[in-house]
Amino acid sequence: MKKLFIFCLLTLFAFSLSAQEQDTVKTEKPEKAYEIIYKINIDENVEFRNLGKKASSITVVYRAVGTQTKSKVRDIKIVNMEDGQMSRAIPQTESVEFPFWGKLTFKSSKGLSEMEFKIFEQGYWQIILTTL
Repeated sequence: MKKLFIFCLLTLFAFSLSAQEQDTVKTEKPEKAYEIIYKINIDENVEFRNLGKKASSITVVYRAVGTQTKSKVRDIKIVNMEDGQMSRAIPQTESVEFPFWGKLTFKSSKGLSEMEFKIFEQGYWQIILTTL
């Protein structure tokens, strides 16, 4: 009887470890490379590209598709939300520290547009705005 009790206890312990291991696997998710927190008045398609892990900078590229010029983007700026510094985003911001929490602002025919974002992985990042 004692051996049966010990066997049941060990079996229960083994199953509980398996459940804990499964929970650990479920909760460990790879961290996203970037996150868009919000977008206001942005009709353009927004794409983030990491072009290399060695650098630590962010640039903004604007692309108009075809002959579309009515939503021409100008005065593009990136604000570093950590320290409140604003820098010109074109052609390239100075070296930044990651994770980077920023706000992208620009003017278009629709007025002021802005997007807040976070980039978690270091690299040479391009934020690409394309008219739809």
